[in-house]
Amino acid sequence: MVKVKICGNQTSDDLKVTAKADAVGFIVATPESPRNIEPKTASRLVKETPPFTSTVMVTTVVEPKVLCELVVKVEPDYLQLHSTLTLSRTKEIARSMPNATGIIALITVKENLDDLKNRALKLANSPVDALLLDSKSEGRTGGTGHVHDWNISRTIRDTVHPAPVILAGGLDPENVGKAICKVRPYAVDVATGVEKDEDKSDQKVERFMEEVNDSEVKSVP
Repeated sequence: MVKVKICGNQTSDDLKVTAKADAVGFIVATPESPRNIEPKTASRLVKETPPFTSTVMVTTVVEPKVLCELVVKVEPDYLQLHSTLTLSRTKEIARSMPNATGIIALITVKENLDDLKNRALKLANSPVDALLLDSKSEGRTGGTGHVHDWNISRTIRDTVHPAPVILAGGLDPENVGKAICKVRPYAVDVATGVEKDEDKSDQKVERFMEEVNDSEVKSVP
């Protein structure tokens, strides 16, 4: 069953709408994101998240010490490293985290395919719990709301399988079913695709979840 992560939660009202997902994301220490919130706000929202819904702290911070301090303050289940880091830095960060904190590493899908496959394989064999495939556009790494080439994503998914791959980048209720059938990811990640007037939309979240569930019936190996 394909999992769903809804990212960019900023308020308790957002959380009431998105907590039906398998995981919810909170963006911190990333001022370039319009969904950035203070660590203390993220910490409060983590505590408000219902049991059995995983919490993910998303950040572009790259310094292990600062990341560790943020994780201790926010107490997420997972840390999503939303910067393109070297393998050695990723391992260093993973070693510095509290034992219970999972790591999600980013792969931006706008590079040479051979390089992407090589990076994905190395990350899949490192202390990382999942790989997140996202779009790169206009100088931003992820969080663009733009779709990338799903053929590349499928190749990466097949290269690292059975390592968990999370598909992000411009997903919405209209295209998520096609994306799942094409890529067959472990999970999908959405933010702008379930928003209305910059708030999470209950109607769009409901439809997104329905499309994910329906796509599993249509998906084939």
